[in-house]
Amino acid sequence: MKLNQRDKLILIGVLVVLIWVVGIVVFIKPAIEAVNTASETLDSKEMELTDLSQQVEDEKNLPDEVDAAYAKSQDVASIFYPRMLQHQAMTEVQTQFDVNKDQAGQEINNLNLAITQISSISIPRYVFNPYSSSTDLDNMLDSLGTDPNAEQTVDQVQIGALNNYTMQFTFNARKADLLTFLDNLNTNSHRSLVVNDLSISDIGENNDDTELEGSMTLDFIMAREMLSLEEYEAAIDAAAAEAANDTAAE
Repeated sequence: MKLNQRDKLILIGVLVVLIWVVGIVVFIKPAIEAVNTASETLDSKEMELTDLSQQVEDEKNLPDEVDAAYAKSQDVASIFYPRMLQHQAMTEVQTQFDVNKDQAGQEINNLNLAITQISSISIPRYVFNPYSSSTDLDNMLDSLGTDPNAEQTVDQVQIGALNNYTMQFTFNARKADLLTFLDNLNTNSHRSLVVNDLSISDIGENNDDTELEGSMTLDFIMAREMLSLEEYEAAIDAAAAEAANDTAAE
């Protein structure tokens, strides 16, 4: 079939339109979608970068804060005895019976010191509560939230479990020596030897040289040694290396 000039122009126009439509469908539209997807990804990553930058900013002092927290924990832990075996703990306590520290003998004569198995003990921390005395009306108003200055406080909080031995014994000692022993408990480098119970059978004349007989129960409270961040990381690395060696040996 022979086409005239007009038909040729129409056919060329149709081909141009088809090429244009195919170009849009095959190239331009996917490119636009890819650009939109990339733009959304970019926005998401920029938001993520902003969050991470803020996190880095917030945590830039984290190493110093960790070191400060570790130093504080070490200071608190120094109050308590380190973990030790029963006979070591009993030996430590008996050195306290030498109240004069002259190694000439024990002023607190321990007759039958006995010790329990190691156990856990929780130390209560007492918090001052100015609102501890309140009326029913105060409680009702607090529950309704009508007092913007009302504080939620507690009288006692358990601050964690520590290791403990309980020791019991009967004793005889001069009154002055017994008081010195009790005073020394507050001045020892480790202040976690606590009198749980003390009973005296007879006060007698009640002067410094009076010989007293009685029984006493002590709590010997211990805290495990805390690792520094560097020591903890070294322990993790050592455990991982040991696990790798065990796997390789198999």
